[in-house]
This record gives sequence, structure tokens and C-alpha cells, in this order.
Amino acid sequence: NPDIWWHLSAGRWMARHLALPRTDFLSHTMAGAKWVDFEWGAQLIYHGLYSSFGARGLLALKLLLLGATVWTSVRLLALYGLGPSARGLGALLLCAAILPVSDLRPDNFSLLFFNVLLFRLEAHRLGLEPPHRRTWAAAGLFFAVWANLHLAFLYGLLLIAIYAGAEGVQALLPLVYGRGKAGSRRDCRRY
Repeated sequence: NPDIWWHLSAGRWMARHLALPRTDFLSHTMAGAKWVDFEWGAQLIYHGLYSSFGARGLLALKLLLLGATVWTSVRLLALYGLGPSARGLGALLLCAAILPVSDLRPDNFSLLFFNVLLFRLEAHRLGLEPPHRRTWAAAGLFFAVWANLHLAFLYGLLLIAIYAGAEGVQALLPLVYGRGKAGSRRDCRRY
């Protein structure tokens, strides 16, 4: 996955053939084997940037993705009322955590998208961002893009399921503790 030249080769092939690759043409041991390229969107972006701007374009994309990931994390910490020092420490710890995998790879899109999703879910949970009908359309577009950049969009769906499950459990707590009927499951269904 971290082989940028593999991704550039796949992107170049797609741009030339105007199609997704169906068989492996890049490896010696698996040449001709069926290939489901689930990172095709990232590969086309890499190819386009490299063709237009060279390695500088790829470096700029990497800095943009990782920088936006750290920025979104800092915003998430601000939701909890943490001060500048704590947010700065959180950013520093995140930078240290992602340093070993900070080469340009499709996972970078998932780091950013997961952080954005977590931020939005927490803002909603804390009552800072009420749901709107536009949110559903935006969420659909968000996941459609993410699903074509990297397979880890499944972790995003799992995160939403965790939030839905937590709302469902919270609605059942009055019944479990013998303090009346179960609460509304509206928020659980909304997730």
C-alpha cells in the first residue's frame, strides 16, 4: 500500500485506458490475477498531480491531507473545551503517532475522513450541530467519495453503528434500571 510508484502506475493505466484495471499487471507473482482496485480514486488523483506538478504536487497533497487531519483533531479537542496547551499537546501526540506512516498512501484520505466524521458525530452528540436534511445528502456524497479513495470507509460506517448502538442503549436505560419505560429511539434511528 505505501508504494507510491505502484499507485502512479495504476493511475497512469486508468488514465490511458479510461477504465479500471481488472487484472494485476504490476506484480510478477500475481500477474494476470483478478484485481479489484478499491483505491482507484486516490490513484487517479496521484497520477493527475504527478503529471501536472511532479513530486511537488504529491508532497503538497500529503501535507494537505496530514495537516487537515491534525487540524480536524485540534478542532475535536476544542469541542471538549480543552485549552490551547492541551490542544497543542494533542496535535503533537497525533503527529508522533502518524509519523511512521506519513508517506503518501491512500490511507491518508481515510485518516482525514475518519477524523472529519468523528468531529461531526461528536458535534451532533454534544448538541452543537443539529441534524438537517442536507446532512443526509452530504453524508451520502462523503461516503461515496471515501469509498472510492480507500476501503477504510467501512471503519466510518462502523463508527456510525457504534454511535447508533450507544443511543439505543441509552434509550433502554430507564427500563433496565426500573425507572419507567424505554426512552425514544429516534436518535438511534437517525444515526
